Amino acid sequence: MIDSVHRILELPRDEVLDWFRKTRRDPSVPEQVAETLKENGHEVETFGPDGFGRFYSQRRLILLLRKDNEKKGHAVLVYENDSAIFDSDNRFKQFGDFLWACNMGYRIASVVVLKEK
Repeated sequence: MIDSVHRILELPRDEVLDWFRKTRRDPSVPEQVAETLKENGHEVETFGPDGFGRFYSQRRLILLLRKDNEKKGHAVLVYENDSAIFDSDNRFKQFGDFLWACNMGYRIASVVVLKEK
């Protein structure tokens, strides 16, 4: 999650990591990610799985949960207009891979959208 958040904001990784350390929040929990971003001056909105196919013109984090262990998740950054994807684990390589997420052992849990300032 940290790698995806620092890329979506285009900030140094250590700076983003410090935000979570200082507040003792868990970056794997979508609500805590949104709260931390808001406290650091970023406007975000969180949507359920229905947000997956929307917001093409904005960067967004797709948050997935493992079907066999709902406490473990995975975050993927999707760039504007679905032009590229960043996945630190290289599980998802293109936008269409999300259609197969359930076959890969994941379900889309939520979508975090970074709003323009």
